[in-house]
Amino acid sequence: VSDLFLLLNDSDPEVSDLARVALDVLFGTEDTFLKYMEDPDPLIKKYAIKIYTERCLKVKTTGSTTTEVDRSYITQLSALRTLLVRLKYEKDEGTRKTLSDAIEQFLVSSEGEGTKKPRIAVDQTIINYLNDSNPDVRKNALKIIASMEYNPAIFGILLERLKVEKDEEVKSEIERTIETIAGGGRQQE
Repeated sequence: VSDLFLLLNDSDPEVSDLARVALDVLFGTEDTFLKYMEDPDPLIKKYAIKIYTERCLKVKTTGSTTTEVDRSYITQLSALRTLLVRLKYEKDEGTRKTLSDAIEQFLVSSEGEGTKKPRIAVDQTIINYLNDSNPDVRKNALKIIASMEYNPAIFGILLERLKVEKDEEVKSEIERTIETIAGGGRQQE
């Protein structure tokens, strides 16, 4: 393993990439795709985002133990945070669209027929994105919150945010999120 870490700094990019892939396999990480999501070439970024989304946001239904399900939730939450952070700082409009589409893909697949995708609990990190200066980040955070587990405390946060939100599109998304969560709350009670 220590040799692989040394190869990460090899002058041949293929050697360093293969070392990164080997470490990803050994440790179950996604570092290779995260690296390519920072590539200056928008096409490389686009496909890295798509692959990362496919690998990290799909729930693996083979495991049924609580630990496996919890691990899947953590992987999803981490991936959603990563996509939101990338969206927040990304300047290229094409890459921004790919990031938004990746988040949308997760949200749509969590609502699809026949998919028993577990809903993840609302995390404070996602809630913090409601205060981001970028309206696209706020809207995507709201979409993520709407797909998460019912939590009565989130209503107060959303209503407070609705009072101060100036962007009309974000206000509409807050209202849709409240309606979605309210519907989910009634179903689970």
